[in-house]
Amino acid sequence: MDASPPCLTCGAPLPLPHRFVRMVTCEFCGQVMLLDDGRLSLTETVAEQTPFPSVLVLGATGTVAGRPFEALGRLVYAYDGGVWHEWLLQFADTAPGTNDLGWLVEDEGTFTLLQKAPLPDTPPRFEDVHAGTTLRLANRSVFVTEVGTATISHSEGQAAFVVPPGTPVHYIDGTSGGQQVGLEYDPTEVEWFVGDRVDPPVLDDAWMSEGWA
Repeated sequence: MDASPPCLTCGAPLPLPHRFVRMVTCEFCGQVMLLDDGRLSLTETVAEQTPFPSVLVLGATGTVAGRPFEALGRLVYAYDGGVWHEWLLQFADTAPGTNDLGWLVEDEGTFTLLQKAPLPDTPPRFEDVHAGTTLRLANRSVFVTEVGTATISHSEGQAAFVVPPGTPVHYIDGTSGGQQVGLEYDPTEVEWFVGDRVDPPVLDDAWMSEGWA
C-alpha cells in the first residue's frame, strides 16, 4: 500500500497500514474505521483511551523470542476474570511476501506469541466444546483448557481483523504438543492460532530514549 488515508473524522494522519490490516483506530479522536482495499469506512464506534497499563505502547520496537518487532496495535479483551491484551506485532525477520504479523498475548504477567495458521477442518461449534476435553483439529490433538466469551473493550492502532470495541468474541484455548493453541469466533469468521509461551519483550534502548513518553 503506497499511501495512508487521513482519518475520516478529524483528518489526522493515520499510520501507513500493513497490507493485512482491516481495522484502524485514530490515535487523535479515537474513531474506529474499517479498511477495505485502501478505502476507509466509518464504524459507529469511538474507542476510549485504554486505562489498562501494559509493558508495551503503540509504536514500540524491540525483540521477543529473539525476533525484532514493532507494535502496530492493541486490542483489550474483558471477561469475567479480568482483562488480557493482544498486541499486533510486525516482525522484521521474515522473508518478503510472507506474513510478518504475530500476536503477543499479555495476560496477568504471562506472554504468549501466536501466529495465525490455516484451519483445514471445519471448526467445532463453540457450544459443543467444553474445558477438560480433547479435540482433533488441524491434524492436532488439542486438550481444551478454557472456553469462554470476552468483549473487545478497547482498541488502538491497527488490527488484522474486524472487531470494533463492544464486539463479543467466543474463544477456546488449549495445548497441543507443548504449544499454546486457540480458536476465536468473532461475528464474521473463526480464526486458529498456534504459538508458544515466551519471556517478556525487551524494548530497544534507542526507542526507550526517544520514543517512550
